This record gives sequence, C-alpha cells and structure tokens, in this order.
Amino acid sequence: VLETRRAEAQKLVALANLQLEDNPSATIAYTLASLGLADSEQARLLAMEALWKGPTAFVVHEENTYSPEFGTDGSWLVHAVEGSPSGLRLVRSDGRIIALDNPHKTRRVFVYTDPRDDVFLTADWHGLFESSSWLFVFWSARDGSRLAEIRYEHDVTPVGRPAWREDCVLQPVLEESRAYLDALCFDGTRTRLGDLGPGLGPDGERPIYHAIDENSGRWYGTVAGGDVIVREISATDLGPPRVLGRSDGDTVRITFDPHGRYFAIAGEPEVIELWDPTGGSPPIIVNGPATEYSWFGFETAGGGSILALKYVDSADDHHKVWMWSVTDAEPTMLRRFDLGLQVPAN
Repeated sequence: VLETRRAEAQKLVALANLQLEDNPSATIAYTLASLGLADSEQARLLAMEALWKGPTAFVVHEENTYSPEFGTDGSWLVHAVEGSPSGLRLVRSDGRIIALDNPHKTRRVFVYTDPRDDVFLTADWHGLFESSSWLFVFWSARDGSRLAEIRYEHDVTPVGRPAWREDCVLQPVLEESRAYLDALCFDGTRTRLGDLGPGLGPDGERPIYHAIDENSGRWYGTVAGGDVIVREISATDLGPPRVLGRSDGDTVRITFDPHGRYFAIAGEPEVIELWDPTGGSPPIIVNGPATEYSWFGFETAGGGSILALKYVDSADDHHKVWMWSVTDAEPTMLRRFDLGLQVPAN
C-alpha cells in the first residue's frame, strides 16, 4: 500500500511540474495532494518554487458571477451569483466563504465597496434605466452582518455609481423626468440633498449622464446640451451649477479620477477631455483610438491615477486596452494591451 501511495504521489509531482510556468496555483494544488499521500523533498521544493512565482488562486465557485468587488486591502472579496433570486458570498483571504442572508429578490445584484472601510453596499438590479422600488443594503465585511437597509417605496432609477462619504453614500436617482441627489446612510436614513435638474436627454427617453467623485463625494458633474457642468457637494446640500466650458460632439462616458483632480469626458472618437472641476485651468486633451469605447475609467496607482479604456478593434475583433498615467501635469502613455479576446459572432 505504501508503494502505491508513493507512486501516486510521484504522478502528482509530475503534473505539478507541467503546470509550474503557466499556472503556479495548480502546481501548489498538485504538490499539496502529493504530500498528502507521501512526504518528499522534491514536492516541498516544487511547492516553494510555485509560491515564489505566485500569486496563488483558488476556485471560489464555477457559477455565473456578477459584480465581484475586492476590499481595499485585498483581504476580502464579495460577489453576487446570478440566479432567481441571486446569491451573495463574502470570501475572506483565509479561504472562508460566507453565504450572506440575501434580502434582494432580483436576479442580479450590484456590489460597491467602501475605499476606506470594511463596509460594502449592495443594490437591486432591475434592468438598465428601469424604474422600480430599489433596495440598498449596507454590510459589514468583517462578519457579513447587515448594517442597514434602505428601500425606495416609490419608483426610481439609480443613475451612475454611488460615491462614498463618511458614513453615507451619495446616489443620483431619476424620478419621472428629473434627477436628484440622495444621501443613503449606514443608520438606514435617506436624505435628499438637492435637485440635479432634467434627468432625460433631448429624446425624452435616455437619462443624462451623471458622475460623482466616488472617493470623496466632493464633486458632481454632468454634460447637458454641450455644457460641462459641475456642482460642489457639502455635508448637507448641493452647491449651485457652474459651467466649466463646452464639450463638442456626443458624450458617451463621463467619470472623475479617484483623487478628484479631473472630470473626464469621452466624446468624439479619439478625444478624451480632462477638466479641472475647480475651473482653474483649461481642459487637457488626450488622444485615444478612433472608435467607441466599451469601458472607460480611472484606477489608483500609489499616490497617482491611471486612465484606462477598452475597445474592440474592428481590424481583428480583438479587445484592446490603452493606459495613461495622469499623475503629472501632462498625461503619459504607459502601455497598450491586446487582450486577444474574439468577439462572438452574431
């Protein structure tokens, strides 16, 4: 029996060697299984080599995941599992998986994480621009307990991502044809901070784009009729609208950088405008690819910010990514990636 176990252990070591370069996590899995059958120095050394190659990974589940979000320090992950109703799971870095008592009845759930604390927010998903009685829930990432629930008893449509501010999030919502800014707080209260103006575009159907400085909640921005408009948000109310200038062409995406330095507008192909929300300087123009972007936004990098966009190249149907550093006065191109993902044929 002992010889059989040693032989099986050697087979697992051989499989571990095959995976070392491309998938060190698989190498660790094989070596652990091998050591469970028979101890060997070869397996231990191989496991150490794989750990140095890292990072390691483990499969949380193989179901369809929607809206996965990591905590700021990477010690936890929360994600929704699509279903009727959806499921919610909190995954800790020690391998614990906590199934949350999910109050949402929708097939999908949005997840948003607080950049400064072990708190996250979940929200119903009723469909794009769908008006309904939305439910928002605050959770503790330490133990998966619910902190508060806030439900709109009347029909609203959340527009744009919420912005975290102290013990609340700021959420623009559309009610009928107007947009408003609400503060949803950890204690379960909801306060209306102000009227954002018309909520629908010239066609009377598609909502106007809205953006909030997500990390500090200081700035709100929009583009209406070509005017670039910002409003400063205080602890209790919404400041008056201020026009920074004009942005020609169709606006397709808007966002703030994580440090609140820029209000970014992606409009005409090839043109990205970075506006100073204080109005202290003219916009900086960044030239991107001459196509529509499928994703556009910022990420933090140390004390600075990275601007990134993703698009589908019509020449080869590959998804491609462009990245700039916007930490200094002038944006600097960092890299261009070809993700090599083919667009499925219709």
